[in-house]
Amino acid sequence: MDDNSRLWLERTEQLLQNRGAVRPYAAEQFATSMMAALYGPESPPIRQFRDGCAAIAKSSTNPQTRVYHLGEHALGAIRNTTEELKAGLIIRVRVVVAGEILAEMIRLAKEIIVERTEEAKNAGAVLVAAAYEGLLRRMGEEIRRCYGSPQCWKG
Repeated sequence: MDDNSRLWLERTEQLLQNRGAVRPYAAEQFATSMMAALYGPESPPIRQFRDGCAAIAKSSTNPQTRVYHLGEHALGAIRNTTEELKAGLIIRVRVVVAGEILAEMIRLAKEIIVERTEEAKNAGAVLVAAAYEGLLRRMGEEIRRCYGSPQCWKG
């Protein structure tokens, strides 16, 4: 997974600097895209954002008021996601998920090896090797991204 967080931050800065020129629906689309890319398409933050949009659409009787409130809701979600990204919270969530996936692959490998056949040993070895290869690749990408960035080397 490539880390394109810098690009999201740059685009957010452009969007927020030109806030008066941003159409509320464009802000809503950007918020949805950003949150899906950073948190995942069915993550709790994006579900909460969509639920908020639905509640605003349902409760607003005046179309102009609805558009205004949807835009403000979207801008709030964009600001919050940006602050979480800057604080490193989103990367940490990715690391936790990667750790859970690694643990699950090792658990599956152990379960397969119980059969004590040559095929089971090979399948278990492939699962463990794939899990560690993925982990090492992600660690390498993170180190490459952080190399030279003082923000990453803070405690």
